[in-house]
Amino acid sequence: MRGLLAVTCVLAMTGVSGAQTTFNVLKGTNDFEVAIEEDDSTEACGIVATSVREAVVQPLSSTGLKVSPVDMTKLFDTSHLGLVVSLKTKHGIYLSSDDRLKPRQLHQNICVTNIQLMALANESVSIKATGYKGGAMIVLWMENKLVEPSDVSTHKNGVEKGTRELAEKFAADWVSDNRPKESPGK
Repeated sequence: MRGLLAVTCVLAMTGVSGAQTTFNVLKGTNDFEVAIEEDDSTEACGIVATSVREAVVQPLSSTGLKVSPVDMTKLFDTSHLGLVVSLKTKHGIYLSSDDRLKPRQLHQNICVTNIQLMALANESVSIKATGYKGGAMIVLWMENKLVEPSDVSTHKNGVEKGTRELAEKFAADWVSDNRPKESPGK
């Protein structure tokens, strides 16, 4: 983004909801920009970005996190922390045909979506081995959820529910990492 070389380093991935992240990488993070990354099929499957954004913002706001919705092109303009909801959607089920360039559509009204929620940090780095100095995207937290194939008329509800579940999982991990330390003797 903005002409910077994006180097992705996966520092931690959580496993079970509510467990601290490896190395407490969410500790001290409290101000995130939220962006939705869609593909060409999301609209055809009835998925509305504002509803997906609300499915993320609502659970996070209730924890005390400050979340600011932004357009994907404006991510990291005002903050170095971002939450990205990436939606990869397929519309219709296709079968192969004799002509490999023209698959035959079997079901037009079926959709399937993979939802990925990522907490990213945009940081300046210096890599000794390559001599690179500049910006890098660092993945602090990442989870995926597959919304099973469903009819176009109901698919958006599954995507919103799945997004909310991922946001709740992120919120639980954030709360765990930012829990005040207990004083000795308590």
